[in-house]
Amino acid sequence: MGGAVRFGILGPVGAWGTLGRIELGGPRSQAVLAALLVNANRVVGLGSLVDAIWGEEPPPTAVDTMRTYVSRLRRAFAAAERGDRLVSEAGGYRIRVDPGELDLDVFDDHVALGREAVAAGRLAEAVVEFDSAMKLWRGSPFAGVPGPFARTNADALAETRLAVQEERLAVELELGNHADVIAELQRLRTSHPLRESLCEQLMVALDRSGRQAAALDVFRQTRELLVAELGVEPGTRLRQAHRRVLEQADPVPRLQDEATGDEVGAWSPRTAGLRGLPPAVADFTGRQAETSLITELCTPSADRTSPVVVAVDGMAGVGKTAFAVHVAHSLADRYPDAQVYIDLYGHTPGLQPRDAHDALHVLLRAVGVPAEAIPENTETRAMLWRDALAERRALVVLDNVGDGVRVESLLPAGPGCAVMITGRHRLLDLDGAHQLTLDPLSPADAGRLLTRIAAARGAESDRAAIAETVRLCGELPLAIRIAGARLSRSLPVTALRRRLSDQRDVVPRLRSGSRSVAAAFALSYGRLPPDSKRAFHLLGLHLGPDVDRFEAAALLGTSPDDAERHVESLVDASLIQQVNAERYQFHDLLRAYARDQGLASESQPDRKGAQSRVLEYYVNTMTAAYRRFFPGDRDGIRLATPKGLVRDFSGYEEFVDWSHVDQTSLSLASSTDTATHHGRVSLEDWVQLLRPGRPPTGQSGTVQPGQTRILHALGTLQYWTGRCEDAKRTLRHAMTQCRETGEHRRESAILHTLGEVLVAAGTPEDAVGVFRRCVESSRALGDTWGEAVALNSLGGAHRVLAEHEAALGCCTDALRLHRELRSSWGEGVTLTNLGRLYRCMGRPEEALAAFDEAVVSLRESGDQLELAAALVDLGYARRADDDPEQARNAWEEALPVLGILADPMADVVRGHLRELSPMSEPDRGQVRDRSGQQARPVFLPK
Repeated sequence: MGGAVRFGILGPVGAWGTLGRIELGGPRSQAVLAALLVNANRVVGLGSLVDAIWGEEPPPTAVDTMRTYVSRLRRAFAAAERGDRLVSEAGGYRIRVDPGELDLDVFDDHVALGREAVAAGRLAEAVVEFDSAMKLWRGSPFAGVPGPFARTNADALAETRLAVQEERLAVELELGNHADVIAELQRLRTSHPLRESLCEQLMVALDRSGRQAAALDVFRQTRELLVAELGVEPGTRLRQAHRRVLEQADPVPRLQDEATGDEVGAWSPRTAGLRGLPPAVADFTGRQAETSLITELCTPSADRTSPVVVAVDGMAGVGKTAFAVHVAHSLADRYPDAQVYIDLYGHTPGLQPRDAHDALHVLLRAVGVPAEAIPENTETRAMLWRDALAERRALVVLDNVGDGVRVESLLPAGPGCAVMITGRHRLLDLDGAHQLTLDPLSPADAGRLLTRIAAARGAESDRAAIAETVRLCGELPLAIRIAGARLSRSLPVTALRRRLSDQRDVVPRLRSGSRSVAAAFALSYGRLPPDSKRAFHLLGLHLGPDVDRFEAAALLGTSPDDAERHVESLVDASLIQQVNAERYQFHDLLRAYARDQGLASESQPDRKGAQSRVLEYYVNTMTAAYRRFFPGDRDGIRLATPKGLVRDFSGYEEFVDWSHVDQTSLSLASSTDTATHHGRVSLEDWVQLLRPGRPPTGQSGTVQPGQTRILHALGTLQYWTGRCEDAKRTLRHAMTQCRETGEHRRESAILHTLGEVLVAAGTPEDAVGVFRRCVESSRALGDTWGEAVALNSLGGAHRVLAEHEAALGCCTDALRLHRELRSSWGEGVTLTNLGRLYRCMGRPEEALAAFDEAVVSLRESGDQLELAAALVDLGYARRADDDPEQARNAWEEALPVLGILADPMADVVRGHLRELSPMSEPDRGQVRDRSGQQARPVFLPK
């Protein structure tokens, strides 16, 4: 049904009334109309309209200019019809569009009817509906309309149009009209040469028309283009189409006797060599050391009695295939008789891995054995394969080997041969093979790769943007190529970097067509047994940079030996890396993927239990070590004998080495019955706590060097595990020892930690005095940083006691000092504290401004835990300011970190995201309880 006015965006933007075309004004007026029409019958905010036209750099007069454009449109519609077509509502504008008035809506209706007809088997009717939909297009959508909104939506609509064209062509093929659609498919493929679905349809049409050679040529051209442009192989569906054509065309060349021209089923010395390698990636970058190693291994030697076998493993996306093919091409001259390649589909989506029996059939056909001459028995096939290459200098690439494949059956035996095997699993049982693990590229090589991709795509770049982009991609070649595929003249590397850094999780963003980093990881993850999946989840949720077998045992709730077996199985699957004999770590992107899986699969109690067990392990180990190495301390003797997992040490130096290794692992959240505290110790802080050295054998009762540092660490760990009474006793004893030894900086640091414990224990009035002493001590020592941190904490304690003016003075002074020190972290945590204080004082506008500034500073500092806490508060402030959408954005950004910490606030935030209702008094109280904790690293002197 049609209305009084018709609107068009499937081409140049326009409107038509009963008297003809309505004059809309210039291009920017059309851009405003386009943004409104795409959101027809919904309110579009004034700020969104400004962004739609000018993007990130609007002119100072943008808002006033925007209102002028809207007024022009309103007058134009008023002259063509009665009634209000364009109305102002809730800080924005809404355009009324009735059914049948907008060409995009009519297009969608025809498409929906076409799909219903397909589902019902009425194919001819479906073609009519799809044709009616396509006739509505009048050229490129939003043609001539300026602004980022128009560009983005034009691309989206063009993609929609192409998808519907493909649907119609699929129906035509079902109807048997394959010859009729070849010309159209060829035109579309010329415009979209990298679109695999179009190439697949064209191959089907050609094949059904009896043109198998042309169909195979389409596949060859497409594959070469995909490899050259994107560095990727064709997807599953296109490969399957290729295989179907091959089954009919049988294009595998049979070897011929040069004298008689007869086919032979076995290798002949008179036969020209087979060149079966895929094309090398044009912009292959890096791997010089690995290439040199394999080149050296393949150096001809008269003493060699067996083939050279190199097994290359590595995580998904690290570039194993590209590397193997690159090296194989560089070695081709050394193996002139044959270069053979086979993809074993070990980790190929949608395809079953090839077993040795099937692979041997492909290999034997490749070297000219007729199909009818290939034995049925696998062992006999392997013997024929070895015989075929026995006297040859041949290079064989066994790519993408899955776990469980007997690659021994695929190996030639001749000493003149070389084999390169690639796979995600380490082939530890392959005797005599040289093992090579590919790591992600170095930052320099990763930068060079993205620079080459950007140059090939005509995209502008700069060094800083390149470096940050490859860092966000984890220096992983697959991630870099997927990200680089988005580059163009209109999307430089600086914009790409912004897109990746703006994502709350970069892994889902790294997707291009059928290729994605998440999908590549999922293939390895999906084949893990349940207990290994659980290990993957919990290790990913650990916030430390790496783990050893004891930390893994604590996380998994098992023995160190069992934990080591679980971790080693993940190493074998290339899902975690072994950094030295004792420690393991995730690649950044794999850690993010593991955390996503852990958050989805492990319950909050299980996640919290794992983190609590790690902290208990640290406390137990520190307690046992203190009792052992400082037996003369009477207070230490009263420490309870630790129960549970404890690591033993051969001596004091090993204990100190352990403390230095594990310092950054102490980054978990601990819960008490009343509140949650995020405690962390930075590398520099932990080095201050424990310095290498031997405890002297002094008289009983004598304070020994290093003893106060260890007590401070132990008290901090007790605090994190909710043992506030133990922590107070340990820290007070440590301060007594500091006074005896004259360690005033250490005493000041312990004072601050004790103040935090007192706040957590529900006695902020006692904490005020302790923090005040810490401020005075830091000031006397000339420690400006310590003074600023202590002032902020003192302000927090005053705020909990509702002593608002005193709190304001402390926090204001702390902010001034942090700004003088140019500490973005200090600014951020202090501004968060100020925001909470302003909220308590009934000053919401100042609270909102403080939280906004805090988030900016904490993003700059890189402290994700403090940032999450500030974002939660910002969400409340935004919602109180009647801005639910911005509140949602803040809470959604905070939620992943809260989930990783198994923080109870995560459930609260999820509830608010579901409801987004006006804040209730209980909500406010819950936030105040949480904000009483000082979520920041333990303060220590610099």
